[in-house]
Amino acid sequence: MKISIAVVDDEMSFRKNVIKKLKYVLNNFAFSFEIIEFSNGEVFLKEKKRYDIIFLDIQMPKMNGFKTAETYRFYGKEDIIIFLTNYERFCKEGYKVNAFRFLGKQDEEKVFHEAVSSALNLINGKRSLKFHQDTGQEVYLSLNEIFYIEACGRHILVYTNNKVFKVKEKISDITSLLLGKGFYLVHRAYLVNMQNVISCYKRTIEMSNGDKIYVSEKRYTEFKKCLFEYKFERGYK
Repeated sequence: MKISIAVVDDEMSFRKNVIKKLKYVLNNFAFSFEIIEFSNGEVFLKEKKRYDIIFLDIQMPKMNGFKTAETYRFYGKEDIIIFLTNYERFCKEGYKVNAFRFLGKQDEEKVFHEAVSSALNLINGKRSLKFHQDTGQEVYLSLNEIFYIEACGRHILVYTNNKVFKVKEKISDITSLLLGKGFYLVHRAYLVNMQNVISCYKRTIEMSNGDKIYVSEKRYTEFKKCLFEYKFERGYK
């Protein structure tokens, strides 16, 4: 799983310090990651790109951190925002944009580490799911590595980039667990990850691994609408 992080602060020395501490914490997790730094809110918002975690300075010239977060929330509703500030009086304002944490710029490193670790654990919990294989073994799969799930008798087949897992769950139960997490039941036998949908034309879905899946007639119109909204909210072009 890859984690994308933005650090938005007008002070270069502080951005570098945050990135240094971030890398130390991230090295304790089995994630790949990218960290992009921005000198102000305007530049950060320009490309409308989403990030898993955003470190956002509150006091910046022109567009402050609250205004930046408010604008970002139009397309990044679920992402984690951690405000950076030396002033506790600003904290109440941050809850309007669903801030995850407020970190003082002079806080001890253990406070910073706790905030980052909590954010990563939250992301991991949202992005992985436990399956019980027919062999009796359990397997945790990251949601973004799942292309689609197919009902197969009393089992389901979970298709990933490298392997197909045969597991004991029912597709109806898995659909309930993945509700609101970017998956759509396009047919009673197929649950697709919209992140991995390349196109949908004439009731045929092309997945990013090259597989093709048919959408049931009664679900086609609604799926096209949901797919458009999903891609739009996440800044896909």
